[in-house]
Amino acid sequence: MEIRSLRRVTLILSLFLITATVALTFFSYEDSFAATSRFPASKPVFAFYYGWYTPNAWYGGVKGLTSLAVADVPAIGLYDSQNISVIDTQISEALSAGINGFIASWWGPGSFTDNTDQILLNQTASKFQDFSLTLYFETSIIQNSTLSNQSTQIEKDVTYIMQTYGNNVAFTHINGRPVLFMSGADNWPVSFWSGVTNAIHAANPTLLVLSDSLNIAYMSAFDGAASYVDLGYMTQNLTLVNGTYPTFTDISKLAKSEGKYWFATASPGFN
Repeated sequence: MEIRSLRRVTLILSLFLITATVALTFFSYEDSFAATSRFPASKPVFAFYYGWYTPNAWYGGVKGLTSLAVADVPAIGLYDSQNISVIDTQISEALSAGINGFIASWWGPGSFTDNTDQILLNQTASKFQDFSLTLYFETSIIQNSTLSNQSTQIEKDVTYIMQTYGNNVAFTHINGRPVLFMSGADNWPVSFWSGVTNAIHAANPTLLVLSDSLNIAYMSAFDGAASYVDLGYMTQNLTLVNGTYPTFTDISKLAKSEGKYWFATASPGFN
């Protein structure tokens, strides 16, 4: 997937689909856009995707181990995220809804989601020429250690991601560069991330690393920012410093001035 002449992403729309268990993400662009086979839309749409469901994951509710742990049952049933027919159905449904790719939750090498995401990526590459996949690095997997160990682990995990996913034709690229989303950036200081991303870029010069922070100070350590929660959701609690419209516009302006990327979020139906 490739986007040319893109400097700023101005909108992401997030909501949940019960059939695919994903969060939809619509992107629109200020600058000129050249479509490719994997990125055919002038306003492409992504979805946050969670491939962590096993046949038993749906149970263990408040009424006991055999009771459902979900209020609603997906239209395709209580599925296994690693079932090829389920993956085909979810991608097909996404495409029919105008979605161009998934941002898949990733919980470390050898994890269930790692296995799911590899199946998902390979299936995308082999069967869906107008779809792509990137990862949402769940940083909570490395928080129970020293800062030095955490830094080293992130760098190793990113190397693993690039070796395992980065060369696949279906892995998402922007301007010819692979893209990776980082969650939980605010759990570490900017100085920590500066060191981490410098090391990542030394090993992977073309990789775009995007944080999920609404704090503009973090922009200096990343290639851009991608808000997971939206403006409307954040402003429901007025005590949240970053949940304001000026925050979004400030990040947008800063990203544009520095030639970086900004992915903003909205969630109709949840605000």
